[in-house]
Amino acid sequence: MRLAHFVSFGLGGADRNALNILSGLKAAGCTSLIFYNQFSIPKVMPGIHNNGYEPLSRQRQFEEVAECIKIEHFSDIYKYGIDILHTHRSGEDKWLIPGFDSVTHPFKIIETNFHGSKTTKADIRVYPNKALCHTKRIVLDYENRIIPNAILPPLSSENLRAELGMENKFVFGRIARPDSDIYCSVNLEAYSRIENENTVFLYVAPHEYAKQDAVRFGIKNMVWLDPQLDSSRISTIYNTFDVLLHSNSAGETFGNTIAEAMMHGKPVVSHTGSHTWPQAHIELFGQYDRFVVRGQDIGEYSSLMKELMLDRQLADTAGNYYKERSLNTYSVKRVASQYAEIYREISNV
Repeated sequence: MRLAHFVSFGLGGADRNALNILSGLKAAGCTSLIFYNQFSIPKVMPGIHNNGYEPLSRQRQFEEVAECIKIEHFSDIYKYGIDILHTHRSGEDKWLIPGFDSVTHPFKIIETNFHGSKTTKADIRVYPNKALCHTKRIVLDYENRIIPNAILPPLSSENLRAELGMENKFVFGRIARPDSDIYCSVNLEAYSRIENENTVFLYVAPHEYAKQDAVRFGIKNMVWLDPQLDSSRISTIYNTFDVLLHSNSAGETFGNTIAEAMMHGKPVVSHTGSHTWPQAHIELFGQYDRFVVRGQDIGEYSSLMKELMLDRQLADTAGNYYKERSLNTYSVKRVASQYAEIYREISNV
């Protein structure tokens, strides 16, 4: 069985998931080629990104996992004699591989689909959760499956408290994408209501709106970090948090940063977003879904923050529950093995 993946190199959860799956497959002895094209490379989006922002690319990380081959046209893939092409797409992004979806190919196609649209070509589509399928009215069958995103385990036992001057502080944290179309100020405003000399908000990859809102809300103890790619460094950031404060104006089709924090044993406070978008991140909370505020209720959000800050036993219990649940459900090894089973299954058809 000759396998290849078509990927993009962006900062978002879908591209991180593709990288994690490939890493898990490699660890299990399943080799793959990686294809990409000009549209796989992150570009500045005017009106979405900060002024002067240079998008980070995961290309080097993918190159560390497998051979990466740039294609000019989808037919270039045919030269490699593959049996299966695994794509990672929204299901509505025909622009990503121009012309690919209008012809028949000499290989099977498995699509990890993260938005629930079905206009792209695939023999089997895999979605990250039930919520997305429910919202998009997708019936699960042979051609439509569910496998959650693959989440890395903690890669470091270190934290950044000494480096950032946060010893003896209660650290609320957020790891974001600096995109205006998903930015939401709920966590900043909620934090402003309970801030004191013993708290700090560590915000990673902020959009410029976040910095403006921190000033508007009168927040004093604010630390900003630029977007990060290094997985070990990101692990130390999660280790620095006491509580993750998630925010997204739309909501999530999975919620990688939430799951990553949970994998590190951290409690999380979140909220729901647009009623037209899957609020799939609620599934990640399991029996602690009361920590997802319905809508942008600032009072409720800050109340939950305060509860976790004052009740260390509750925070530890929730964090341990999340960690065990994440390890059992979202581990790279487990998710990669589920995809490997689909490869074997489709090869025998």
